[in-house]
Amino acid sequence: MLDVKHFSRSLIGVVCVALLSQCGKQGTAPPVDSTEVLVTKGKEIVKHISVQELPLELLTGSSAVYDEMLLLDPALVDDYLPSPEKTALNIGVYTTDGLYLAVYHQTPSYMQRSATCQRMSDEIGIRDGFGAETLQRLDANLGNSDSVISIFKESVRRAQYVLEEDKQEDIATLIATGSLVEFLYILCEIVKPDPATGTSNVGAKDKRATTIEGVVRQKEKVESLARRLSGMSHTELVAWLRDNMITLEQSLTTLEQNEDYTEASFAEIIRQVEKIRGYITR
Repeated sequence: MLDVKHFSRSLIGVVCVALLSQCGKQGTAPPVDSTEVLVTKGKEIVKHISVQELPLELLTGSSAVYDEMLLLDPALVDDYLPSPEKTALNIGVYTTDGLYLAVYHQTPSYMQRSATCQRMSDEIGIRDGFGAETLQRLDANLGNSDSVISIFKESVRRAQYVLEEDKQEDIATLIATGSLVEFLYILCEIVKPDPATGTSNVGAKDKRATTIEGVVRQKEKVESLARRLSGMSHTELVAWLRDNMITLEQSLTTLEQNEDYTEASFAEIIRQVEKIRGYITR
């Protein structure tokens, strides 16, 4: 399975190479940044691309049964395209769904999400993100979930870096927000008790507790994105997301401080995450 920490370290190097590759392009003078500054820039970009840092081990270690009903229907894509903000948010949602499908070796559905992300990226002008080359590489690596996950994440990294390079940080923030919210939503849903049976998709009690604790530990990512949303132009959508991400971060902090990872206390987190995800995808 994918080594997330190793991937993140490698990603910083890739971003630094990408920064260096811009030297002298289009007749511009090479930048004077030192290697140390380039590494700092690379880390700063990586830090805000939450999809690169999603702890996939919370999924792979949960023993949860695969359930595609948790995921956003690709047929809804046309509902989002009229709004660049909604398009960006749901690129993030479909990205996380793609990672979920790759983890569970659901190749056809995964490829469908990849094509959806490509179409949406084209719609809002994200160049060099999800393109024909990506789909060809995915096709050549079908059956190898580690390779599929790596290629998909690389594509997201490339799209996000291009956004940062093009001074489109707001779009990058919205994609990262959609991605993180979808990840939290999937985790919340797999530990959410069934009203009829009282059981959840994660059968073992200790694994449920571990998953809940893992969600709570994402509070720093939630806080970081809430801060970035606060720095954006305050459209109605952005203001709503900012306020509700702040509320979610506060609730996660309370649970962490109290070390209260019981299902009863976690019910309010589930409600808040479902509310934010519903707003993004409606």
